[in-house]
Amino acid sequence: MYDDDDGVYEDNDVFDDGDLPPLMDLSDDEDSDGPLLPMPMSFTEEDEAWADDDYLPSLVALADMGHLDGDGPLPMPMSLAEEDEAWEDDDNLPSLVALADMGHLEQEPCVAPPAPTSLGDPSNVLAAGLTKVLDPNPSESFDSGMNLLQQIEAGTGPEDPAVQARAMGLSHYPFSSLRDWDLGHFLATSLLSQAEINKFLKLHRMKNDPASFSSAASLWKLIEGLPPVPEWKFVEIKIPGYTTKEPIILYWRDGLKVVEHLFANPVFASCMETTPYRLLDENQQPVIGEFMSASFASSYHKTLPKGHTVLGVIASSDKTPLTVGTGSKEMWPFLLSLANILAGVRMKATSHAFAIAGYLLVAKFCNVSAPLQAALSARVFHTAVSIITKSLQEAERVGHTMPGPDGRLRICHPVLASYIADLPEQRLIACVTQNQSPTSLAVQSEFGDFEERPPRTREHTLSLIQQALTLATPSNLAAYIREAAALGLNSVHQPFWRNWFGADPSNVSKLKQCTGREHRDLEKVIVLVIAGAGQLLFEKQLHAIHEALREFHHYKNAIILTGGRRKKGGLQTHFNIPKLEGMGRVVWNALLLGSPFAYSTDTTERCHITHVKQPFRSTNKRADFPAQCARCMDRNEKCDQFHLYTSLTYHRSSLLNLMVEEATDIADHYPEAMWLSNALPAGEYSVCGAAAKRSLFDKVRSHVSDDHDVAFSVTIQPHFSKNSIADAAQLFALQDFYPSLADYFVLKQSHSECNGRRKSSSDCILPFTHLNAWRSFPMQQHSKQDTCILLPPRTVQALPPATGMPYGRCNTVLIRDNGGDGLADSSGAAFKIVQICIIFQPLHAAVSDPGAIYFYGESFVFSSANKGLNEAGEEVFVPESGIDMFVVNRHLRNDGTRVGDVHKLVDICEFVELVPKFGRTMPENINSDNSLELMHTFYVNHFASKETYHAILSYQ
Repeated sequence: MYDDDDGVYEDNDVFDDGDLPPLMDLSDDEDSDGPLLPMPMSFTEEDEAWADDDYLPSLVALADMGHLDGDGPLPMPMSLAEEDEAWEDDDNLPSLVALADMGHLEQEPCVAPPAPTSLGDPSNVLAAGLTKVLDPNPSESFDSGMNLLQQIEAGTGPEDPAVQARAMGLSHYPFSSLRDWDLGHFLATSLLSQAEINKFLKLHRMKNDPASFSSAASLWKLIEGLPPVPEWKFVEIKIPGYTTKEPIILYWRDGLKVVEHLFANPVFASCMETTPYRLLDENQQPVIGEFMSASFASSYHKTLPKGHTVLGVIASSDKTPLTVGTGSKEMWPFLLSLANILAGVRMKATSHAFAIAGYLLVAKFCNVSAPLQAALSARVFHTAVSIITKSLQEAERVGHTMPGPDGRLRICHPVLASYIADLPEQRLIACVTQNQSPTSLAVQSEFGDFEERPPRTREHTLSLIQQALTLATPSNLAAYIREAAALGLNSVHQPFWRNWFGADPSNVSKLKQCTGREHRDLEKVIVLVIAGAGQLLFEKQLHAIHEALREFHHYKNAIILTGGRRKKGGLQTHFNIPKLEGMGRVVWNALLLGSPFAYSTDTTERCHITHVKQPFRSTNKRADFPAQCARCMDRNEKCDQFHLYTSLTYHRSSLLNLMVEEATDIADHYPEAMWLSNALPAGEYSVCGAAAKRSLFDKVRSHVSDDHDVAFSVTIQPHFSKNSIADAAQLFALQDFYPSLADYFVLKQSHSECNGRRKSSSDCILPFTHLNAWRSFPMQQHSKQDTCILLPPRTVQALPPATGMPYGRCNTVLIRDNGGDGLADSSGAAFKIVQICIIFQPLHAAVSDPGAIYFYGESFVFSSANKGLNEAGEEVFVPESGIDMFVVNRHLRNDGTRVGDVHKLVDICEFVELVPKFGRTMPENINSDNSLELMHTFYVNHFASKETYHAILSYQ
C-alpha cells in the first residue's frame, strides 16, 4: 500500500474522480490519442518494506488508470439497435442506432452444436511412443471458481448494469448491437489514429448510418465499460541525491493479476499443465520436452504442500527503440508468461501467451559519469521489477488460490522459472560485471574452457552483495561501485529476485537463440547454424550435443594456429567468448527447464511490435507516450477478451473450452482457433484473425498418401484443360513424355521394372489422347518432430518454359520408389529424388482410376562415391564427409538424355532443396534460374528447414 496526505490506499482500491488529479480534455485535439495521464500532483513515500532504508529509491504518486477516462458506471444506451443476420444490399442497411423495442433488439442467434459432456481419461502413452509418468503428488483442484469468461458472465452481481443488459437481450452491452460492436472493435484495434477515426465517423455514409459513438473519445469511453483486464497503474521512482532529465514514471500492472489472467484464460484449457511428470522412451530412458517434464518443476513441486500447484513464471524484457534518427525514444517492455502453457502454443505470437506487465522507461540522469549512469539505471531497473513482481513473490511464499482455465480453483505458487533477455540484460539481472558469466561462476578468462563451472546461485550472489555492503554503503555510490566491482558485482544491492524463492541467476535467459529471419535464411544456404531445435530431447541427443562441443574444444587450437581467429589488430589467441561459455550449459539447462526452443526470443521480439511499436504509432508522440501506450494496450486487451466472450455467448456456446478427442492434435497448438471452430456455427469461428484454417486432409477432393502422412490438392479448374498429349509435351518441352506414358499405362511398368530402359516407342497406342495439366499444387504434412503438429501447406511448382524462364521452374521432391538405387528408412521403404516436370490427369474412361493425379519427373541418383556399411553390414548411401550432406547426380542415359518416369502424386513424401556442388569456382553463367538445369551434381540441402533436417535424418 502507499500513503499520501489524503489517506491510505490499497493497490486494488477503486478511486472516484475526486481522488485523482484533474485530467486534460484533449477531445478537440485531432492529433491526440485521448486524455493524458497527469503528472503526479503529490508525492508519497514507500511503505514499510522500504521505510528503514534511507538510500533506497523513493516511490511517488501511485494511481489507478482503470477509470481515468470515465465518470463512474456507464449508463444504459440512450437508443438501441435492430439487427439482421443477413443483409443482401449495403445500401438498404438500417441505422445502427434505430429506435427499437428492447425485447426485439436482436434476432435469435444461430445455435452452436452442443459441447461434449465427457472427454474421457487422458492416456499415459503419447503419440510419439513415450510414456508419461505423473508425479505421485498431483495438483489438486476444487469447485467454486470461474474462468475469465465465466467471471464476465457473472459480473459484479445481479446489480451489474452489464448483467442486467444481457438479461434483456443486449448481448454486446455497452454497445447497442453486434454490428455496432463489430465496427467499434475494428476501429479500436486498428492502427488508425484518433484523428483518422474521427474523420471516418464524419463521413456522409456514417451520418446516414450512425453508430452509437460519434467520435474516438466516445468509443474509448464505451470500451472503458467493457469487462476489466488487469489494471494499469503508475508510480514515479526517485533516487535521492540525483536528478533526471524527465521524471522516471513506471507504468505497470500487478504481476500476480497478470499471471492470474493468463492462468484463468479458457483458451489454454487444453494446453495448461499443472502436475510435473517424467517422459520415458521404450527403453525407460528419460526424454526432455516441456517445462513440466524437466527437473526444476519436479524438484520445486516436491517442496510444496500436498495438492499445491507450481506455476513457472517466464519473464522477458528488452530495450526497444521507437524512433530512428530523431527523438531517441526508447521503451523497456516487461513481459510475463507461464511455462505451464505448452511451448508449441506459448511460442506462437497469435496465442497471446505473453502479457505486458509494465513499461520501464530508460532513465537518463543529469551530470553523472557513464559508470554512475549505468549504476543508477541498474538500480532503477531492479526497483521497477520489484514493484511489478512484489505480489508474485508473496504468492510464491504462501500460495495463492486462483481459478484455472477449467474454472476450478487451485492453490498456486508462482516461481520465476526463466528470464529471457540478451547478454547485457542477463548481466544486469544477475547483478554481475561484464567479465563475469551471468549464469555460472566462470570469469572472462575461463569463457573458452570446456570445463563447466558451477551455476551462479542466488545464495552465492547475495553473499557477495552482503560482503560488499560491509565495505561500502550503497548511498556512497562511487565507493560501492568500486568495492562491488572487485567482487564481480554491479551496483545493485537489492536485486528484485532476492526474496523470490527458487529464482536463481543461473535460470536467467540461458536458453536464448538469436533472431533475424534474414540471418536464418542465409544460414540455410551456407550451412553455418540451424535456427531452432527439436521439441523433444532424447538422451542420445543430449550426449551428441555435449560431444559436439567437446570436439570443438579439442580442435580449437588448430583454428588459432592457422590464423582462423582474428581481430582488428591481428590474430586472436583465445576463445573467451561469452556465448561459447553459455553453450557449455545447454545440456544442463535443458535437463533443468526443458527443450531450448521453448525459450526462444522469437515470440518476445514479436511482442515488441504488438505491445510497444504499434501502440506507440497510435500515440501523439508526446512526452507522455508510455501512458498512451498503456491505454492502447488496455483497450486492445479488453476488446480481444470481449470479442471472444460475445462470439461464444451470442451463439449460446459453452464458456468452458471442452475439446473433443479428435481435435486435440490441432488444439494443442492452435487452441483458440480450434475451440471456436468447434463451438461456433460454420463461418463464425474467426477471432482476431486466428481462424483455424482448414487443412488439406479435410478437403473432399484431396489426395492423401497411403500412410496418411501427406495430403495434396489441385485446383478444380486445371491450368491447362483438355490438352492433347502432343501439345502438353511440346508446352513443357518433354521429349520422353509419350513413351513414358506407354510404359506406365500400357505395360504397367515403372522405370525400375523396365530395368532402366524405355520399352515403349513414341508410336504406340495409349488408352487416352488428352489430359488436364497443372502448373502447381499444394502439399501438407505432419511434422517429423511432433506428429501432432500439422505444418502449413507449401506449393510445389512445375512451370513450363516461358519468356524470362527458358527452363521453366520445376521443384524437386523425395518420392517412394522400390528401385533400390536410393535411400531407405528404418522400415525398409525405399526413396529417391525426382524433379517434377508436369502434373497431369488422363482423360479417358479406360483408365482404372480416372480421378488420380500423376506427374512426370526426371530422376537423380545418389552418388556412388559416398557409400558405407550400416549396422547390418549392408552397403548403403551415406552423406559426404566434411559437409554431412547427401550428394546426387542427374540420372542420364548413355546418349546423355535424362531419365524420367510417371509417378502417382501420392508417392511424394518430402519437398527437398538441391544446391549445386560448385567445387572451387562457380561458372559465370550460373544463376538461380538455371542452376538446377545446367549443373550435374547437387547437395541435398537438409538445412533448408528444420522439418527437412529431421526428415533426412530419418533415412539412411
